[in-house]
Amino acid sequence: EEAEALRKEAIEEYGMEQITRSENHLRKMSKTQLNKLKEEQKEIANALLSLMNSDYTRAEVQHQIALHYANIRNFWGTAGSSDKQANAYKCLGELYINDARFTTQNGHANPAFALFLSKAMTHFAENNLE
Repeated sequence: EEAEALRKEAIEEYGMEQITRSENHLRKMSKTQLNKLKEEQKEIANALLSLMNSDYTRAEVQHQIALHYANIRNFWGTAGSSDKQANAYKCLGELYINDARFTTQNGHANPAFALFLSKAMTHFAENNLE
């Protein structure tokens, strides 16, 4: 029920085409591949969390953001696409600020982390994707 509500919300926000592309891409993955992608996402989030008090423009932060970007594009089903999706990536950063579900750690919202991520993602997009 909750998953269906989230899917409906995503379709309303991003459109059926994007959601279908992502779902189809994820369905084609083996369970091992999907678990690896999820594990990478956790590792990147933990690395970024440990860097949260750093300048978001710092090379180490931006390296993790580059990994985050690549990971997200795998979830979106757009890895390797010529469209770099700079605006979509920046919008995802804004979503992190506006929706605590995306930056909750250990069951607790972390708005400071959301803001850090958003700034780092915007910096990355503006300097590498546009």
